[in-house]
Amino acid sequence: MNLQLRLGLVLSLLVLLLSSAFYLSINLPETDGYFYADENSLIYQEQGQDAIAISHFISSAGDVEAEPLLLIPEPDIIETFTDFNRLMYAHSL
Repeated sequence: MNLQLRLGLVLSLLVLLLSSAFYLSINLPETDGYFYADENSLIYQEQGQDAIAISHFISSAGDVEAEPLLLIPEPDIIETFTDFNRLMYAHSL
């Protein structure tokens, strides 16, 4: 194979890969629900449905406790280093 053909194949595969990633990202399932904290629990509610208390999430590393601290938009806004370290320790792999 000459260099031009190889370059054409690599570029074609790259375009195909990026197009596939874009297509998948805009076609992911959506939900009308939202999470919110209620005292010491995490609640999930979809529009027009009853609220559900979430006790844990399932990941490949095992169950992750659902706590209101997970609702923070960024970990760097946690007020104390103790809480920050607890969050990082609890959710590290």
